[in-house]
Formats: sequence, structure tokens, C-alpha cells
Amino acid sequence: MPPLNQHKISRRSYTIWAFSLSIVATVVGYYQIGAKIFPPMHLVLWFPSIAITGTLDSEPGVMLMFTQFPLLALLFVIGIRRWAPLAVFSAIAFAYGLMVFIAWTIAKGG
Repeated sequence: MPPLNQHKISRRSYTIWAFSLSIVATVVGYYQIGAKIFPPMHLVLWFPSIAITGTLDSEPGVMLMFTQFPLLALLFVIGIRRWAPLAVFSAIAFAYGLMVFIAWTIAKGG
């Protein structure tokens, strides 16, 4: 049995998983926002780009909502061509966390 750190996953598999998860995240987020399951403050956790750009109740906000996760998946797929997938995922997760923090600060009015 090979060591755990030598398990190779193809870039194609990463690409399929990244775009599949981005579509699922967009659909789940849109459903929860549309069904008013979350209070408006929790919108910044799913779609921080809407709060950062100030397009909450407008058509560009809906377009941002539909493109945010696929764009993150695209960045991941482009990034794994050069760097290790874990490093790319960590960088994107850090950037997303920073976006959530900024959006949360804007939504709180601070």
C-alpha cells in the first residue's frame, strides 16, 4: 500500500469536483436565500461579493450570486496547473474568509 501522501488525483478529477461543488453551492445558496430560510445577515456567509459591492437588491447582485462560486472554481482549476491543490485551496479559502469578514463588517455597519 502506498503512503498516503503519494495518492495522485488527476487534474480532470479536481476540475469535475470543483465545478460540481460550485454548482451545488450556488443552487443551495440561491434556494436558501430565495426561500428566506436565512436572515439577511447570513447572506454574507453565502455570497459576500453581494454585500461588498452593495448590490443586494438589484440585478447585478443576482448575477454576482450566480457567478461567484463558478469563478472560485475556475480560479482553483487554473491554480492547480501550477501549484499543489492544497495550496490553491488554502489560498482561495483564505480569500473567501477575508471576503466574508469584510462583508460581515459592512453589513454590521462598522
